[in-house]
Amino acid sequence: MVSTHVGRYGAAVAPTVPSLPDLQAFEAAARLGSFVAAAHELHLTASAVSHRVKMLERHLGVSLFHRMARRIELTEHGRGFLPSVSRAFDELTVST
Repeated sequence: MVSTHVGRYGAAVAPTVPSLPDLQAFEAAARLGSFVAAAHELHLTASAVSHRVKMLERHLGVSLFHRMARRIELTEHGRGFLPSVSRAFDELTVST
């Protein structure tokens, strides 16, 4: 059974899964410790990686990174979320 939550207008809705590109951007940036390095790996711009991470943060309703001059650091939420995202990508890699 799929769990539901109350949506913006009070109706019950099924939770949505974040987009794969947003999850890829988060995982790469978290693993590499840099939006620039993640951008290089994903063949994107650093701005695009940052935008995708912001979309994921908006979707989840939490900040995943502390953004500082020339570096990023995972928040508590980010540290908690990374293992499950990494495992999911590992499983996809193994099954293909």
